[in-house]
Amino acid sequence: MLRRMVGGHADIVEMLLGKGADVNQRTADNGSLLGASALYIAAESGHSHVVETLLAHRANASLVTLDIRSGPLHAVSLWGHVDIVKMLINHSVDVEEATTSAYTPLRYAAGPWQGLYGSRADLARGWSGNMG
Repeated sequence: MLRRMVGGHADIVEMLLGKGADVNQRTADNGSLLGASALYIAAESGHSHVVETLLAHRANASLVTLDIRSGPLHAVSLWGHVDIVKMLINHSVDVEEATTSAYTPLRYAAGPWQGLYGSRADLARGWSGNMG
């Protein structure tokens, strides 16, 4: 199932989950992230339909990687996937969760990386529209 996250195949993910696949399955190694969940991979890749499917099947939106303790909200904040930021915040993800380097999702959203990966203004709208 994890390979389907990268391709964004929500229909195949739905079918696999219907056949008993573990919605919280983790990778042994995702290139540089040990223990990334299916939700993490889909979120990081910007596959909002797959993220919706996984969340509908009760994926744990708070699972963090086993190495740097990065969660799906960290990834989408870094890469600028505003629609997924909103979905995860609406699923009560801890916005204060810090990685082993003490980076919170908001720090990723506000960090210098956003010039490369996304629009700070869009991310700010995503955060502010869901923070209270």
